[in-house]
Amino acid sequence: RCQKPRGGFYLFVSIKGTGMDSVTFCMEALEKARVAMIPGVSFGRKGEGYVRIACTVEEEKLLEAAERVRRFLERPRL
Repeated sequence: RCQKPRGGFYLFVSIKGTGMDSVTFCMEALEKARVAMIPGVSFGRKGEGYVRIACTVEEEKLLEAAERVRRFLERPRL
């Protein structure tokens, strides 16, 4: 989930339903999906439970990244 941005090119996406903190989520997404994001906690305590995504590349690359993250989230966690 994420709120519609109001003029910026960053998304602040909720990861609260994943059971991971923002640092773990970003590290695992980078390792397993090859997608880089910034942990929300980097922006302060209230940012925990979110990740920041920069929408600064072409749409095709953003869609590919979203698909990789979707597949990463569908994998069983140990």
